[in-house]
Amino acid sequence: MTLSNAQSSTPDSRKVRSTGEATSISKIAKSVGVSHVTVSRALNDPTKVNPKTLARIRKACSEAGFTPRVIPNRLKTVSLIVPACDEILPGDSVLISRIAALLSDRHYHVVVSSVDGIETLSVLFQKAFIAILRELRPEILPVIRRYAAKAPFVTINDMNEQVGPDAVLLGSDHRQGITAAMEHFLARGHRRIGYVATDLKTRGLRDRLETYRQIMKAQGLYDDALVFVNEESLLPEGLRRLCWENVTGLLVAEAQLTPRVLYYLKLMGKEVPRDISLITHELAGAYEFVYPPITSFVQPGERLAELAVETVLGKLQDKNRPVEHTHYLPYKLVVRESVRNI
Repeated sequence: MTLSNAQSSTPDSRKVRSTGEATSISKIAKSVGVSHVTVSRALNDPTKVNPKTLARIRKACSEAGFTPRVIPNRLKTVSLIVPACDEILPGDSVLISRIAALLSDRHYHVVVSSVDGIETLSVLFQKAFIAILRELRPEILPVIRRYAAKAPFVTINDMNEQVGPDAVLLGSDHRQGITAAMEHFLARGHRRIGYVATDLKTRGLRDRLETYRQIMKAQGLYDDALVFVNEESLLPEGLRRLCWENVTGLLVAEAQLTPRVLYYLKLMGKEVPRDISLITHELAGAYEFVYPPITSFVQPGERLAELAVETVLGKLQDKNRPVEHTHYLPYKLVVRESVRNI
């Protein structure tokens, strides 16, 4: 085929597809007894169509085997910004799936982008944003701030004020979560309580450690039973040291560490809670199903997702709608079987 033939055939093929779809919509409209505008609205914005009429249109489409092309409408699209692939945590997957489901239920398209690729987002997808953010690289901050200044922008996790005054910040109350866990240990008679985490690179982790130390000092207790494990090989040695120091309880500040803590305790012949009690941070409900079930301070992931969607859609519908700039949602302490009385 010559170049000229290709150029002349392309518009025709596009026209055939377009005409075919238009013809199908007209046929559906005629069979249901409504206008083609009503059918188009039912396919693109079903919330604006009478439920009974919508059901008839969908039935007619199904019987005719008609599947329209779905083209994202910039007025009905929310961009979901997620951490880089190597930084996604188990709890992030819960947030991502829940946010996507809530937006889909409200007939919004969801465009998912890594924070590393946020600069490449098409103008089409810069109408509204929900972002799961932690520490941000300096070169990403100006892009985030620019988007937040011109469109509804909600961030989740670690209360990252770096994004500027235009974004709504949602996060978990890390201090309250650690306080609930420590109060449970103390109420059960524990005074030698160890603390296990990876590092202090996020605000949430720093808040958790600071709260642990404040509570231990307020009780006149030893607050240096700490293990920070940037590498897998450091965890067994750190746990042995805590056991030598006669720690009776372990507070695991990060959910992803808990399976490894349980594994190495078992290798050391330590049984939970007979030999050592344990409370962990929890993201996705997994520690209800281990043995013994682990007492946890559970992140309010469902509510974070709901509030993020409510906020961003509210701002889309009314850009002048007043909203609180910052929300701290409380953790829930779920008491199971991993803490014994002393």
